Amino acid sequence: MMIISCSCNLIIDRNPIITPGMPKVLADRLRYLESIKKAKGIKIANGSKAATNEFPFMVSLQYQASSSSVPYHFCGGSIINKRYIMTAAHCMFDDTNVKLTPSTIVVLAGVNYNTISTSSLSGNYAKGSSITVHTSFSSKTLANDIAIIYLDRDLTIDGTTTRLAYIESGSVPIPTASSKILVAGWGYTDSTEVASENLLKVNIPIVSDTICNSYPLSLDMAKPRQICAGDGAGHDSCSGDSGGPLFRVVNSNTKDFAVVGLVSYGPDGCGTGYETNRGVYTNTTYYLNSFIRSVVSSVQTDTYNSNSSYVYTGTSGGSTKSDASLGFDLKSFVFIVVMCLGMIFYAL
Repeated sequence: MMIISCSCNLIIDRNPIITPGMPKVLADRLRYLESIKKAKGIKIANGSKAATNEFPFMVSLQYQASSSSVPYHFCGGSIINKRYIMTAAHCMFDDTNVKLTPSTIVVLAGVNYNTISTSSLSGNYAKGSSITVHTSFSSKTLANDIAIIYLDRDLTIDGTTTRLAYIESGSVPIPTASSKILVAGWGYTDSTEVASENLLKVNIPIVSDTICNSYPLSLDMAKPRQICAGDGAGHDSCSGDSGGPLFRVVNSNTKDFAVVGLVSYGPDGCGTGYETNRGVYTNTTYYLNSFIRSVVSSVQTDTYNSNSSYVYTGTSGGSTKSDASLGFDLKSFVFIVVMCLGMIFYAL
């Protein structure tokens, strides 16, 4: 077996979709490959549209600079309490590493189509009142990439258009190729940087951390703070999906789902042309007692067991492709070699 070692780090945060004046989440600082200058965000690559109210615990985080500005989507989140939203910490900072003013964050609940055409807000929404970011969050490595937004008013939880998310309270196993987990969001649908106005979903498997570190994506192997996921066949999260959930079904009839992770970061590119890429997700189970419950006293939890299911067969489903081999991956090997050579050329 031939082993190649390379110091080039191809990490990129799956940050908000970039528009001048909006939070872009330290994109330039988080790129170790300095030749990549344009910020990218998170998306659902090669996914399918979610049915109306299919995932009622999900919310769109919208940035509104002033009361006269039209809000626009920049990250995803999950309702864990009628007054609290869980998301990624990196979504809470602008391009100068300054934490967002809470009141500039508009939380839209109970929506599949998330585009707003007016500054006048209506429907089931709330604004941020305060933001709690994990005290050990690192903008350089994206370790501890989790935050909770306290809202200025309660969201209406009607059980149909909106529901509370469960949080996985047990250990998160690595499912088999046929037992996939879900990720959903409103981000880019591929590397052409065209965002989706409709909520998209895709089934992907959780895989070994060594798969993500082969890129390298710098997962912490000593602590289970992060999850590596992706099928290596083009199904992935991408720009604009940051902070959104990686989740499994609890009860498909009542549309209850348990969040196991948050979209955090991944290698540059997603979807077509980047099929072998996987993504890194914050392991919310790891932070349940140490962080989440320290901020929100009352949250719903569910523990995975042999009767639980990662497979979701909701309206229109998701990907049915099997997981790529966890053995030698020629496309990944070539990708790493080419990127390493590119870094050497760039340094000359």
